[in-house]
Amino acid sequence: MRNRLRYILPLIGIVGLGAVLSFRQPLTADAPAAQVAGEMRSRLVTFEQEVQQLARYARQFPDTVSLADLRRQHLATRQAFKAFEVIGAYLDGELVRDYINGAPLPKVERNVPSDIKILSPEGLQVLDELIFDDEAEGLRDEINRKAEVLNTQARAWAAEYQRGIPLTSRMVFEASRAGLIRVFTQGLTGFDTPGSLQAVPEAATVIRSIAGMMAIYEPSLAATSPGLADSLHQTLQAAAGYLDSHPDFETFDRLYYVRTYINPLYAMIGAAQAALSIETVHDVSRYPVPVQQAVRDIFSPDLLDRTYFAGPDAAYQSRRAELGQLLFFDPVLSRDNTGSCATCHQPGRAFTDGYPKSLAMNGDGDVGRNAPTVIDAVFARRYFHDMRSEYLASQIEHVIANEKEFHTDYWQIFDKLNQSPEYVSLFKAAFPDQKQPVSRHTLTMSLAAYVQSLVSWNSPFDQYVRGEREDLSPQAKLGFNLFMGKAACGTCHFAPVFNGLVPPDYDDSEGEVLGVPATPGKHPVLDPDLGRVANGRLPEAVHIYKHAFKTPTVRNVALTAPYMHNGVYQTLEEVVDFYNKGGGAGLGFDLPNQTLPPDPLGLNRREVKALVAFMESLTDTTGLTAVPARLPAFPEGSPLNTRTVGGGY
Repeated sequence: MRNRLRYILPLIGIVGLGAVLSFRQPLTADAPAAQVAGEMRSRLVTFEQEVQQLARYARQFPDTVSLADLRRQHLATRQAFKAFEVIGAYLDGELVRDYINGAPLPKVERNVPSDIKILSPEGLQVLDELIFDDEAEGLRDEINRKAEVLNTQARAWAAEYQRGIPLTSRMVFEASRAGLIRVFTQGLTGFDTPGSLQAVPEAATVIRSIAGMMAIYEPSLAATSPGLADSLHQTLQAAAGYLDSHPDFETFDRLYYVRTYINPLYAMIGAAQAALSIETVHDVSRYPVPVQQAVRDIFSPDLLDRTYFAGPDAAYQSRRAELGQLLFFDPVLSRDNTGSCATCHQPGRAFTDGYPKSLAMNGDGDVGRNAPTVIDAVFARRYFHDMRSEYLASQIEHVIANEKEFHTDYWQIFDKLNQSPEYVSLFKAAFPDQKQPVSRHTLTMSLAAYVQSLVSWNSPFDQYVRGEREDLSPQAKLGFNLFMGKAACGTCHFAPVFNGLVPPDYDDSEGEVLGVPATPGKHPVLDPDLGRVANGRLPEAVHIYKHAFKTPTVRNVALTAPYMHNGVYQTLEEVVDFYNKGGGAGLGFDLPNQTLPPDPLGLNRREVKALVAFMESLTDTTGLTAVPARLPAFPEGSPLNTRTVGGGY
């Protein structure tokens, strides 16, 4: 079992991160970004040197280098990386994820459709697990190999920027705000430090790095907005100081920290960018990006740009969403005109259906899996439990063809819809530029527009964390801190969406191998559903994805029982108990590719109840559950006029 004791070392001063005062000098209008770039290049060189030392220690371990010394050097190396992470991860996110500080999980190489290649996990997170393992001496060869790979990559990285780091002020401010999201959602959750749990001291390094960059802009900001300049400076110092004085991973108050420091700093840095008339990405590109830069709060319902995930064409969006709602509730899409999307995604159940596995529309058993909510479904890079679809609009194709669902094809659907003058008129109004009003494109985009409208970020928790209310229960507050800390829920269900969409780039959705049982009880067996490995995508037909499933949101989870892809658990308490035992490994399953850490979480009954209370505080379906008063009419005498809203079978 991994040693989960905290290994507190006085490392903050090792890499010289506190020299904020050296940054504070008058600057010309064109100088700030160049000064940041110079400082960051120096920090990258420091990181390279620390990695070289780590590689030397790894080669000599345990013969002439003790485990304690190796651990100290590893943590010093991590601190050096954190001093550069804000800019480094912004400029080279893929490199950081794959070789510098990515999750310690194997993955398939991107964009290789015919030649499947599994990438071994590399970087500091992997080393963190190995070096802080109770059996680290037995892992000496693996530690040495991983340290050498890191050394090679760090050397190449430093060489790439030997002549300078290409930065603009826009990039500095965007990177700083992304850094705040990262430090809260990945750093303070322990995602970054699975073995050492040095999340809090490392977060302090990141905040000081941001403070140093902002200090370069402080003289100019003070000239235009002195109050803002002072508030930003003071809040950054206080944010770092709070981390210094509260270093314990398990007791750290993450809810207080996000309300008091992360959210205000996110707003202040955005305001400073505007006050200095520094452009945003929206000023230089017409293409949507995941994060909307004008947003002031990382829990704002407008933080993420829905058009980035659902499609960039926002013209006539309200008309398309209204048409999509009608189609969603209309059984005319199914072969026998009895079932609709709403049959399995019912508004009163937060767009689920209450069955362990949704009933087959042809009466032949079930469809094999539990119906997930479509609320907040737009915020993903993959769809369905087995992650087989890359696009929100393409989901309907799978439902249309499935013989246990709609069991039809596009042409039959188009033939029926074109019989309704009312439907044709609605399609023309929503897609006036299309020569063929009713088509595959217009049908799928309308449904996607409706699902895109179903966003729920105004729960009691959201209102509390944004400072709009003060009456969140103590249980829910404790539950959030457990969720984001000791219970490790937040390392897979990333805030603020609380699903597998990975911040702060939001360009990947994660799935997990949990080891879900087929049935509850004292003698469970592993559910036979193969999940992602059998999703029909050739590059993913590899053993690491066997029994892997998409990480769903826990927003509105209080309304969506039963739980897991097979509906095996009826209550949230049962779900938490499953994780508390270590997932499938804790149930005794032999599942070598389980991605959920097998260690029991050690949650007591009070903590389990608190986690449930927090998840219940994420409930909000306000304004999302309206049902059409009626469906579009067909010519008089058509049997299709007898269909009902939502269908039924």
